[in-house]
Amino acid sequence: MNIKHGKVVIAGGGLAGISAAVYLSEKGYEVELFESTPKLGGRTFSYIDKFSNRIYDNGKHILAGWYKDTLDLLELLNTKDKLFKNRNLFLRFYDNNKDIHELDGRGFSGKAGLIKALLKYKKLNFNDIYSISKVIYACNFRTKKFITAANLKEILESTNQTANSLEYFWKPFSVSIFNTSTENVSTKLFARVIDDALYEKGNLDLLVPTESLHNIFIDSAHRYFLKKGIKLSLSRRIVSVNTSGNKVTHLEDSYGNKIEGDAYILALPFWKAGEFENIFNLNGKKLQSSTIITIHIFTLDKEIINELFIDEQPMVGFLDTTIDWAFKESNNHFSIVISGADNIKSPISGKVLTDCPKEEIFGLCISDLIKSLRDFSFPLIDKYKVIKEKRATFIPDTGSDELRPGNKSKYDNLFFAGDWTDTGYPSTIESAVKSGKTCSKLINETRI
Repeated sequence: MNIKHGKVVIAGGGLAGISAAVYLSEKGYEVELFESTPKLGGRTFSYIDKFSNRIYDNGKHILAGWYKDTLDLLELLNTKDKLFKNRNLFLRFYDNNKDIHELDGRGFSGKAGLIKALLKYKKLNFNDIYSISKVIYACNFRTKKFITAANLKEILESTNQTANSLEYFWKPFSVSIFNTSTENVSTKLFARVIDDALYEKGNLDLLVPTESLHNIFIDSAHRYFLKKGIKLSLSRRIVSVNTSGNKVTHLEDSYGNKIEGDAYILALPFWKAGEFENIFNLNGKKLQSSTIITIHIFTLDKEIINELFIDEQPMVGFLDTTIDWAFKESNNHFSIVISGADNIKSPISGKVLTDCPKEEIFGLCISDLIKSLRDFSFPLIDKYKVIKEKRATFIPDTGSDELRPGNKSKYDNLFFAGDWTDTGYPSTIESAVKSGKTCSKLINETRI
């Protein structure tokens, strides 16, 4: 029978699980979601520090115009207006000579917007821009150099990228989108991002949340669940998937309770797949994680904030530094992001950043801000908090392809969701949301 308007059980309350629940509810299904922790959101969450009574995001998430499914989800959650939009690519960078550089493609879309942005970017000359265009050409036309390359680094080497293009364009591009260095980026994922970013008007837009992730994704999901009658069970861990023939009969939680439905979605993070080896069949292999470090800094007045974030831009980048990005959180609070921290060594101790004490990481952050800003004043810092998200993303290398399952399992009524499933995208919010939406479509099309 067609299971439309039947019951779907979802295990996992991250963005993939939330997405699946919302899109299934929109199609008229009864939905029950189980989350093993006391909160929704997975790796996308905020919390209130009980000592300072301040809100902290575990990490800042940038969205892009090609995040179509995420923007559709936020429309349904009624929080799409909580995003600051830079149309057609605009990024401001500070370098360690205290100079400002801008990638400004505003007024143009697609490839024209990218070309304009590169021409206005003072860190690059004509030869640098020409070398970048060779990579875009190789990607668009899938040339022999592109097809034979094992990863993005090999594409860059085969197209003879200049030192400036590598340092001031491809490096920030790689860490911001893939959270890792170019040797760890598969050509398949790189091509998908380039194709989507340049495909149509608006895809190069950059969107930055203006409120906490909790407000934008989690509070709104709770409200939606309540309005639509979606059943939510927190602190309920699913421990087994029971099958008979080609179907799942029920799930079981850690209390021994049997949970039945017409269809099931495992919306689990990649590191939990090993707990269901009989279902995912990864043969003991696993995706490798990549760390993002976020440093929240609270100031005594607006001076630092006003110097960092000119013209109300809520996001800036840094060049020739350990830190990558800064985000405005409020008039006395900003956050600093260091992506791919597993591959970075501290110039102070020589240790990998993920192994460094938080005091050392804060010191590196302050040192980079002093190098980059003309009027930065350390005494104006009030408090800080360092957050290491060691499983922020997975490393999207060529070997990761075989470890990313499709959204449909070998069982007729079991589906997989998560940013690590084979969505064609790297480990992003869009990948998570897309996987949940895809599961809802597959269930709607399936006859059980």
